[in-house]
Amino acid sequence: MDVVNKLLDEKVDRKTLVIGLGGGVTTDIVGFAAATVLRGLKFVNVPTTLLAMVDASVGGKTGVNTRHGKNLLGAFWQPSMVLVPIEALETLPDFEYNCGMGEVVKHAVLEESGEFFKWLENNAEALANRKAGDAHHKAVTHAVRKCCEIKAAVVGEDEREDGKRALLNLGHTVGHAIEHVLGFGNMPHGVAVAIGTVAEARLAELRGDAPVGLAKTIASLLQKLHLPYSLENQDMDALVDAVFMDKKREGAKITITVPKAIGNVALVKVDPKELRQAFETLADNANLLK
Repeated sequence: MDVVNKLLDEKVDRKTLVIGLGGGVTTDIVGFAAATVLRGLKFVNVPTTLLAMVDASVGGKTGVNTRHGKNLLGAFWQPSMVLVPIEALETLPDFEYNCGMGEVVKHAVLEESGEFFKWLENNAEALANRKAGDAHHKAVTHAVRKCCEIKAAVVGEDEREDGKRALLNLGHTVGHAIEHVLGFGNMPHGVAVAIGTVAEARLAELRGDAPVGLAKTIASLLQKLHLPYSLENQDMDALVDAVFMDKKREGAKITITVPKAIGNVALVKVDPKELRQAFETLADNANLLK
């Protein structure tokens, strides 16, 4: 509301261009404000974090948190342009940079050929080593471009999440629940998505939808990129309850995006018991990579 009122204080009109400069929270809030002020103003996203560059600023889906859960207030409102200043990544602390890699890995699991996932495995060192000079810059530029291409292709087929776009929620149903339980801001979104992707892969394994070892494959890549993959020390009951607060719930079941393999992602309906079982197998997963 502060952003909305500031825009109105400035006496904007229907031709005013709004620019969102910052991370994913900023581009989401600005995008939602632009979508609603005067029933819609044009806006441009200039993402300055890795997470925003590869996901939040692309696709036109804006979301704002409420006390009831993550992104329950929002609108579909496409930016007129997304300008990605790769050099801005140099200003990020390592932890914030690493968080963005959670969304990068999610896109790689989604990409149908599986080539991007293999590329990440082969280039993880260059991506993780921010002091690698040209090698790092080249690798991260390729990763950002590839993620934008993957997401844009999906959004181009299904702008309003009536079908295929829901696959982009990989890692997010569980990830949002983790954020909710720990308190928004206490668990970075990219880290939550990384952990959520492993948890949803484990769920697929237990259901027989994915071969055993898929969660380990994803977790191994996350480890190389300095990202956690564990559900240790989580309140499992609170986590299951938070998942079922998600807007994708239908009655006693909820639709979750799970990977059946690298490059093969599907929507499945699960009940709380199935979800709890998957979470419990990751509660002490120090041995997952052995």
